[in-house]
Amino acid sequence: NDYQAAATYYSRVLKLDPENHGILQSALLADIAKGSVADAQKIATQMRNVGGKNQLTDLVLLAAAVKANDFGAAAAMFAKGGKFSPLLDGLVQGWIALGQGNMTDALARFDKTANNKTMKVFANYHKALALALAGDYEAAEKILSGDGGRPIRIGRHSIVSQIEILSQLERNADAIKVIDDVMNGSADQQLSQMRA
Repeated sequence: NDYQAAATYYSRVLKLDPENHGILQSALLADIAKGSVADAQKIATQMRNVGGKNQLTDLVLLAAAVKANDFGAAAAMFAKGGKFSPLLDGLVQGWIALGQGNMTDALARFDKTANNKTMKVFANYHKALALALAGDYEAAEKILSGDGGRPIRIGRHSIVSQIEILSQLERNADAIKVIDDVMNGSADQQLSQMRA
């Protein structure tokens, strides 16, 4: 699990054999594992340039395009047939559409993803975030409140998002209630600060 050392050795080997797909793949994995996205992007680009293509290479290049706000390049990857998983494809394409300024398409993509019951909660969460980003806090909060009093809870971020959205709506009493319900006597520093 010494990814730093692995990446160093793979980079040395690549100087001797820069078109070796197996070594490129291993170097890419080592860079990702050590958390070096910039190095992983270089390897993925090198791999693509020598005809190496796989899902991990595409995912690194997609992430790099989105990070650089190059939503056209990201959309082009999907237009050329890029696929990862039904959930990831739907969510990422929704955010790409939003990045391109097309809220209608973004919401449609989140809704399409939500048609799958297994993915519905994730798609609705992302739809709520997109609506909040666009300033429609009421619609975002309605989604996060959930159906039948069952709010969307996908880890800590969904809770913090709902609290922040309630605060934007100046519904501080409701935000405090969410905090109190979630904390349930626990000592969570961030939620305690938000409550204060």
